[in-house]
Amino acid sequence: MEQEGVVTIRLEVEAPHKTGRKTRRKLHAADKCVLTLYGGGKPPQTLAVDRALLERAEATAEFYAEPIELVIEGVATRAEARAIQRHPYRARIVHVDLIRI
Repeated sequence: MEQEGVVTIRLEVEAPHKTGRKTRRKLHAADKCVLTLYGGGKPPQTLAVDRALLERAEATAEFYAEPIELVIEGVATRAEARAIQRHPYRARIVHVDLIRI
């Protein structure tokens, strides 16, 4: 999506109905990456996105420089990536922390 010369990355994400260790393990087994969305006066929200889509988006410079548009159940939310956790030797993204803007 382009807006006034700013390229925004758009990711379709899902909100799992449950959270916790078992849910995270199932998401990782399904090749999904876990995101946590903070800020905006709302409680933290756990989200899941396809790992391949996230890694393709993360490979671009815009991922770190521009807002990311997250589509959660049809509602668009803009956020910025704050912290990325990677697997120690596979170099795969395990978890991303995002801040609402």
